[in-house]
Amino acid sequence: MTWVLVFIVLSHGEVNAEYMGTHDSMTECFTARDLLASQTGGTYPGNYAKGMQAVCIHTPLVHAE
Repeated sequence: MTWVLVFIVLSHGEVNAEYMGTHDSMTECFTARDLLASQTGGTYPGNYAKGMQAVCIHTPLVHAE
């Protein structure tokens, strides 16, 4: 099983979700999630700006590009 990081943005009544990466462990995924928060206008570790959030999802599926 793998962990997928998904970035969610709520804007003007729309919901957008974006695949951000696949990780081998929950720890790796959460580290990437924390970093993404600071890269998108929130603060480290893992505090997202209003209307934004990211989740790590444990799944047997792997993202296919």
